[in-house]
Amino acid sequence: YAEIIRLLTSKGLDINARDKYVSAPVHDICRVGRQEIARLVVELGADLSRIDKFGRTPFTVACQYGQPNYIEYL
Repeated sequence: YAEIIRLLTSKGLDINARDKYVSAPVHDICRVGRQEIARLVVELGADLSRIDKFGRTPFTVACQYGQPNYIEYL
C-alpha cells in the first residue's frame, strides 16, 4: 500500500481529501490498524486535527477501535 500511496500523492492526490462521512484517509487507516501506513500519511502531511462527520479526530478513531499503537503514536 505504501508504494501506491506515494505514487498517488506524487501525482497530486490530496492526502486530506474527505469521503461522504467527511473522513480523511488517516481516519480510516487508524480504524483498520495499519500503523506503517498511518506513519506514511502523517509524513505526507495528513492533518491529525481533522474532524469527521461524527466529531472524531484520527486519535479518537484509534481509541474507539482499540488501536493502542496509534494512541501512543498520535
